[in-house]
Amino acid sequence: MLFQKEMRLPIHNDVFPKSLTELDDSTEEVAHSELIKQLLMAREDAFKKAEENILVAQKQQREAYDRKHEAKILPVGSQVLLENSMQKQRKGGKLEPVWLGPYLISRDVGKGLYELTNKSGKVLKKKANISRLRKYKERSQKVDNTTTKQPSDTHKGQKNVSIKRLFIYTYCQTYYDVCIMSFILGQYILL
Repeated sequence: MLFQKEMRLPIHNDVFPKSLTELDDSTEEVAHSELIKQLLMAREDAFKKAEENILVAQKQQREAYDRKHEAKILPVGSQVLLENSMQKQRKGGKLEPVWLGPYLISRDVGKGLYELTNKSGKVLKKKANISRLRKYKERSQKVDNTTTKQPSDTHKGQKNVSIKRLFIYTYCQTYYDVCIMSFILGQYILL
């Protein structure tokens, strides 16, 4: 009893008819057993409906995941780069390389795990998940000419000079380094 009233749950409003309270003892037992059967059947129907809804939702989620994520398979013997996960976790690690390697895939362990070997042939202790691997593309060094201009005091005195990109790619790693090297050489490179 709460506040001197009998507690009435929401289930009593919908499930128990008001006429049950007016029945005598013999018919009351029959009515209760009928009511219990109805409730059990309603419960089983609700469970079946919930199970069907769960299966439909799982199928939709699986399809949505498969649409966004393609299955990536790397063949044994291919060269890959390994993500440097320590770089993300450490403070001051932003200057460290994002990708380590190249490594060679020596064995497919299964379930997206690969065993890697370094250039000297030594097997890495830890296996690498495919989500942390990226196919290695070797840079090709082209030997073609670019036009550069000599700085001068007058616009009439400018002349074109050719520098091979091979020199720049060999000794400079980034665009910033290319600009520094061209400034030191006294030439402006037109990229």
